Amino acid sequence: MTEEEIQTESNAYEFAGLTLSLATRELTRDGEVIDVQRRVFDLLAFLLEHRDRTVSKDELQDAVWPGTIVTEAALSRAVMKARRAVGDDAGDPRVIRTVHGQGYRFIASVVPLTPPAMVGGTVAVPLQDDGVETAERRADLVRGLATYGALAWLVNQAAAMVWEAFEWDKLGLRVLLGLSLAGVPLVIAYLWFFRGTAAGLKFRGELAASAPPQRGAGLAIGLLLVALALSLAWNFRPVPPEPAFTQLAVLPVDSQIGDPALEWTELGLMGLINSVLEEGGLVPVRPTDVLRILASDPSNAASATEELSAEILARLRRETGARLAVQAELARAGAAFVVKASLFDNGVARPLPGFTADSPSEAAASLAAFIVGELLPVRTLRVDDFQSDDLFVDQAFARGMHEVISGNLEDAQNLLRVAHQAEPQAFWPAYELGVIEQKLGDYPQAKQRLEALLAALPEPPPRRQVARIHNALGIIADLTGRLDDAEAHYREGLDFADAKLLPDVRAVLWINAAIAARAQGDLTRAREYLGSARSAYTDAGIEVVHGDFYVALGNIAADSGDMDEAQAQYRLGLEAARVRRTPQAEGVALSNLSFAARQLGDYDEAASYLAEAEALRERIGDRMGMLRSRNSRAALMFQVGSLATADAVASSVLEAPEAKNDGDLATTALATRGNVALARGDGDAALTFFSEALRIERTGGTRFGLLRALDGRGRALLHINRLAEAAVVLSTMREENEDAAIPRFADREALLKAGLQRARGEQDAAEATLRAALDRARSAGTMEAFALIASRLVPLLIDAGRLDEAAAVVGMAVDATDREPNVVLAQFRLAHARGQAERAASLRERLTELAGDRFALELAALGLVDRS
Repeated sequence: MTEEEIQTESNAYEFAGLTLSLATRELTRDGEVIDVQRRVFDLLAFLLEHRDRTVSKDELQDAVWPGTIVTEAALSRAVMKARRAVGDDAGDPRVIRTVHGQGYRFIASVVPLTPPAMVGGTVAVPLQDDGVETAERRADLVRGLATYGALAWLVNQAAAMVWEAFEWDKLGLRVLLGLSLAGVPLVIAYLWFFRGTAAGLKFRGELAASAPPQRGAGLAIGLLLVALALSLAWNFRPVPPEPAFTQLAVLPVDSQIGDPALEWTELGLMGLINSVLEEGGLVPVRPTDVLRILASDPSNAASATEELSAEILARLRRETGARLAVQAELARAGAAFVVKASLFDNGVARPLPGFTADSPSEAAASLAAFIVGELLPVRTLRVDDFQSDDLFVDQAFARGMHEVISGNLEDAQNLLRVAHQAEPQAFWPAYELGVIEQKLGDYPQAKQRLEALLAALPEPPPRRQVARIHNALGIIADLTGRLDDAEAHYREGLDFADAKLLPDVRAVLWINAAIAARAQGDLTRAREYLGSARSAYTDAGIEVVHGDFYVALGNIAADSGDMDEAQAQYRLGLEAARVRRTPQAEGVALSNLSFAARQLGDYDEAASYLAEAEALRERIGDRMGMLRSRNSRAALMFQVGSLATADAVASSVLEAPEAKNDGDLATTALATRGNVALARGDGDAALTFFSEALRIERTGGTRFGLLRALDGRGRALLHINRLAEAAVVLSTMREENEDAAIPRFADREALLKAGLQRARGEQDAAEATLRAALDRARSAGTMEAFALIASRLVPLLIDAGRLDEAAAVVGMAVDATDREPNVVLAQFRLAHARGQAERAASLRERLTELAGDRFALELAALGLVDRS
């Protein structure tokens, strides 16, 4: 084999004293694995594989972040991390060279490692037995595999019968099947090297050529016949018919009457048909999802006599999993009303019988009952159970749902309250009213209403309705800080959300369970839940998932310190929310993108995303979302040093009635006010704000919020020199963030510890603490944390007169990010210590540009800014 062929087949390379393996995705030096992030490894591998040329920045972005738009700063950070991993220096490159104006090139000498099968430039061929021995081995192998296959089949068939009879979870069956398949290579290995004899299992090399093998073909055939008979008997047993559908989409009812008094029928009858179908055991798509998809094609006809566009049917299938669609129209028949419809099955329309009644609701309910009977022949429904005798109730509910879809939550609340009061036993008005109360922040009322609705459900309760109520109750518990209760509700909902008929509901429940787990600081469990959500979407045949799925992934990445990955996931969430036309999810994604940009130091981009989120939330009437955006704006104003504005905006959030019921809303605003007070030098006021936030978090908050409040309280105590109390806070932070479950707060804990040591005069201990935190941030690849910790180490080195060391640390911090105000402050301190007045003045102007008057007191302490 030629050297060129060896290079082609190689999947590992040596360069600059390192080894990069594409097969194991590992970078090693002297056998020690170097920890690198996934995207950094992809970038390094791509440059290595294309080392014969300069790779453009656009090509690198497409290769490392496929399908995602990232900033050039993200690419620069990834290159910086790759250089750090291989020990390269941008000023004197030995591995990765920057080709200015073009891109990057891999310049190190590379040696492709020889594939293991290559020996001395030739292919090593395994030694072969003689022809007789090989033939015997093959014959034994066939007989043995036949026996093993028969036994494995028999065991798996029997297990399937038992699992189905007891309705156990299918995980056990999957494990058994996996073990059966995993046993095949083991069986092959044993049969090739061992032989069964009258004296037992013997190694072939110890047997005489005449040793007779033990034959198992007859046993294998007998077992196969038994398994076949049992399988046929099981498969041909009488079973109740199963529904041949995934999801069912009901379109708005097209009224051919032209009476303005009956405009409510378009959505009202749509909702009624949905409720009858669900009561009958079918799985209708939520009306809001159907209307969202129809809105994407305004030219599509709504008449039952015309074909639905192929695009609409494809989107229904892709985004909701619905293979079936019902399109109905309402017309007059003398003094009566008639409803006609078509049922679309995979795009093929089938006309349904017309139903005539004295009221539109009775005719629509008759149609729905007929559809249930067609798709589920074992169910029998009485139309009287579903019709409303009060036209006013139907009209109020229909108009309320119209306002829900339009995002006008307060108007929807008023209309649905009227419908619910007129007909308290109806499920959908009560359920939708409870959900709206939750979205408007009235958590106690929403919780009471939904719990009463759950208790009033008949036995056995409708599975989808129970799953939905538990999901809504879980959201309320989550928002009020009762995370254990939230996760319990989500798991209870999953018990009722059948994997076969309700996969879309399962996906939502898994996502919300992941959000609750992340809030408790369990990032591993949160990732597992999101994996289950992805599987549920796949089971439902839904290709375009909710934007909340990606936002949840982004939040986990942010908590792990990988803001580049978080930003990429938030962008995917924004794209998904816009494709699905879900404005509330779009607002969440925009707000989180603003947070990521703020953490990465791009304040202009953060402000742009935030303004877009606020405008969207105001347009759809999402008051809770608007208040959360206001909190984000306050945090951004603090970041850029507009302290008065930040304090005023945070104060307005605390004055809102919703802040009394939403703990996170209040504690986020209190944290901003505490940070502003500290920047102004008012440690006592800061302590008051952070202590109040801590009180709220301890009575039912999240772990994230609790750690945020503890960190703020510790900094405030340190500021007013109450060191013993600060030490207690530090100890509590360690206990609450055991094993650094949320890495971001492990960094904050290190900063607080170093500050406490420095206040006690333990300068060497403080330096050791910061250097350890610096090494941890470097190995984790969290550049923002690395820059912040490095900036806090600089004053220690300057005070000790070690200016050259301080300069080296400042250089590392700037290399990580030069937009972090703390890094610019560190540069300023160094220039001031060296007496470089002109450079210090320039850096002071840049710091003021980045952070306003946030660091005014620290600059004044250096004697360069008027303290007044």
